[in-house]
Amino acid sequence: MLRVLLLTIAMTVTASQAMAIGELKKEWSTKYAGDDSGDFKTVARKAGCNVCHVKGVKDKKSAEGRNEYGTAMAAFLKGKDIKIDDLKAQYKDDSTKDAAVKTMMSMFETVNAEKSKDGETFGAKISAGKLPATDANL
Repeated sequence: MLRVLLLTIAMTVTASQAMAIGELKKEWSTKYAGDDSGDFKTVARKAGCNVCHVKGVKDKKSAEGRNEYGTAMAAFLKGKDIKIDDLKAQYKDDSTKDAAVKTMMSMFETVNAEKSKDGETFGAKISAGKLPATDANL
């Protein structure tokens, strides 16, 4: 019985973490890797979670698990005192989903104006059909 309880808790926590990232990924993909994004759609979809995370690192929520683009997004949320679970709850509630999407779009615009380690802005890289982070291990 204890095993079942622990397994249930572990699955709930894991699903919660994945869902929190999932809403961001969905909105980012819609905005930047939609049907009109040409070849970048294929590149972004192939990268998947590694648009914001480092390939091969198991703890995606850790500082080591985020690449420079994901770190910039996390810093945006922290700077606005927005917790990812609160943003997720806002996104899931039809009455507040628009506000959550607005926050995400503001984050994408703000972060895309920042420079990558290679000196180019994240947004310029995306516009050129390249992944934003230099350190995703892809």
